[in-house]
Amino acid sequence: MQTHHATTKQEPSMPRHREMITGEITELISRLEVAQSPEHPLYEECSQALRNILHTLYPTDDLIVDLDRNVARRGNLLVTLSPSQTVILYQLANSATPVTPVTDLKRAVYGAAHRNKSDTTLRVHIGNLNDRILPLNLSIRNHFNRGYSIEPIGPVHLP
Repeated sequence: MQTHHATTKQEPSMPRHREMITGEITELISRLEVAQSPEHPLYEECSQALRNILHTLYPTDDLIVDLDRNVARRGNLLVTLSPSQTVILYQLANSATPVTPVTDLKRAVYGAAHRNKSDTTLRVHIGNLNDRILPLNLSIRNHFNRGYSIEPIGPVHLP
């Protein structure tokens, strides 16, 4: 049985006080309100800072992807996946870079025939996978023209 512990890449973090984090979040939200549009230069900077705080508060290093059973587990929660979804999630969690390129995902899912597969097929798999991993409080983010990454959207809720 192959069970792979998948960990996302993240900066090591020091424990921080709740007040400090709350202050940072409040400041970032007010800066986002000033930006008001994704085209504003502050928008991406603030969005990335908020995502970094989420990674600090809710790390995803407890994600386990079982390639043999086609399941993903985080904490005490388990979701079943299709074989393609399992491979995609494993690739996203174990990528050598924070953003996994589309070609790497296509190669992992389709093998040598990956050049003949459209990006649309992969996007459908990723959209369905995103729905499947929501109970794990994970989300797949599309980095336009670069690839995809997996991100926490909250803590693991224990049953």
